[in-house]
Amino acid sequence: VPLVMNIYYLKNVRQLGLPLPGWRMGERMEAQIGERIWGVQTFERDGQTPVTIYFMPQEYYRMQPQVEWTDLQGSQRWKTDSHQTLSFAVPGKYRAEVKANFFLARRDQTYALVQWYAWHQGGSSDPADWFWADQQAQLRGQRVPWVAVCLKIPIDPFSDLNSHRALAKSLAQTVQATLDREVFSK
Repeated sequence: VPLVMNIYYLKNVRQLGLPLPGWRMGERMEAQIGERIWGVQTFERDGQTPVTIYFMPQEYYRMQPQVEWTDLQGSQRWKTDSHQTLSFAVPGKYRAEVKANFFLARRDQTYALVQWYAWHQGGSSDPADWFWADQQAQLRGQRVPWVAVCLKIPIDPFSDLNSHRALAKSLAQTVQATLDREVFSK
């Protein structure tokens, strides 16, 4: 099995955070969620409530995406509904196509959540999609490193999830493009 060549950059995402163009980085920390360490980072933009982003990068070349969403949801004790797919493309040299989970989560507040496994030139909330992309890469002697991403956007408890789709999509595109540029292409 080939090694993941940019594992150092993957680990930096969790430890150092990820600067997002157009957003100010707020608090940054690491948190034990389930058996894994996640990077947790807040971002702010003028006039908006801060958004929280959870990052859990691949740490070892044999590590595969599997139960990250269950661990995160269990640790946060969210009640979820309105599950949808949020598909988006990231323009650039390589057009990244991503299919993410998009849903409401409630606990003490209401949030619009977007979750996916990001990898170079793509991403999906389904670990099987990563598996097949990685299998194809291994035939070329390469690997497909990944980062589990969860965007948590605070919203009004009585608002409709679809009214937050544009912000969720824009932020997810920014995160994917930044990962492609700052992590996956190194």
